[in-house]
Amino acid sequence: MKYSVSTSDKFVSALTYITLGWAGIIYLIYLYFRKKSSTRFVRFNTIQAIFLTLLVVVLSMFFRLILGLLAMVPIIQILVAHIEFIFNRPILFDYSFIQLCITVLMAYTVIMSLMGKYPKIYKISEILEKSA
Repeated sequence: MKYSVSTSDKFVSALTYITLGWAGIIYLIYLYFRKKSSTRFVRFNTIQAIFLTLLVVVLSMFFRLILGLLAMVPIIQILVAHIEFIFNRPILFDYSFIQLCITVLMAYTVIMSLMGKYPKIYKISEILEKSA
């Protein structure tokens, strides 16, 4: 069953990814107080944006912790410094490799939302579709 996504839902979903989930949360709260139901499209994109934000934060903290612990080992310290340099040096438009990956992912999700399509991210979207 195909249905069309309204322009406001597309805009809110795209804005949700840009604001790391906050626009979607505010929109859902607004709809709740207006006693209107949200569409599946907005709920899915809000949940996915929040999940992606949390995933990036947790992975960043985890890798920072692991690299910090490995940096205390004298022999591995040089290798850790080289790995950090490789991943954090500017590659394109002063973005590091990790920043570039996150920016491309965000651009993909925003463009797909503006087109009215569900942004599919491997395994993450499958899990979140059940909860939306």
